[in-house]
Amino acid sequence: MNASPKQSCRWKDFYVAALFENDKRKIAQRIAEAQIEILARRRELTISATDVRERHALDNALFSLEALRTCLSILPPVFATNLKQQVTG
Repeated sequence: MNASPKQSCRWKDFYVAALFENDKRKIAQRIAEAQIEILARRRELTISATDVRERHALDNALFSLEALRTCLSILPPVFATNLKQQVTG
């Protein structure tokens, strides 16, 4: 089953939304959503296609989001949840 062009580009919309989010309260959520969409698209390509250029674009996008998250000192959702549980007991 091949994804429609609209579905295959969906990750790009989430990626751009994360990169250009101005609201500091929303940036962590935008990054997480973009990462989920990118990983989903990567799984689709692994199963159904061999488009190396898009895979490279996906890898670069994931790297960029991780760099943004690190620069903004945003903990990944899993770490943030565990840290909150440790702090609150």
